[in-house]
Amino acid sequence: MEVGGLEEEGEFTQDEDDASGGIAPGSSSTQSDPSCEPLANIDPSALRYKIKKYERMALPPYHHPNEFKVVLEVYVKDLNLSENGLEALIDIVGPRYNANKQLLKLTCNKFDTRVENRNYLVWLLDSLLQEAEKFHST
Repeated sequence: MEVGGLEEEGEFTQDEDDASGGIAPGSSSTQSDPSCEPLANIDPSALRYKIKKYERMALPPYHHPNEFKVVLEVYVKDLNLSENGLEALIDIVGPRYNANKQLLKLTCNKFDTRVENRNYLVWLLDSLLQEAEKFHST
């Protein structure tokens, strides 16, 4: 087994947290964390999160640099935006939008826990949606 190698990869929904403050791939909790739900009219089940879990490394800092990275994916059809609002969002997010799959992909590795990174991504998505609607209305 390689030190620092990839141990596990998985997808999870917004509801799945483990006791260590991270997010456990493959778990199926149904409890919702209201602190990280988007404020806009988005179904939380439409948000998909991806993480990679690595083995503990032998030398400091003992964890892989991408251990706490979280990727948020959401199909734009699930965002409940008007056509003009959607065009504004696509202009704002730029290359984070995949036109072939109609998928918006946001990533964060800014904080020291997956929960903080996930909460930041939900806040960021909500801010992007608000700005797209503002941009559309002007």
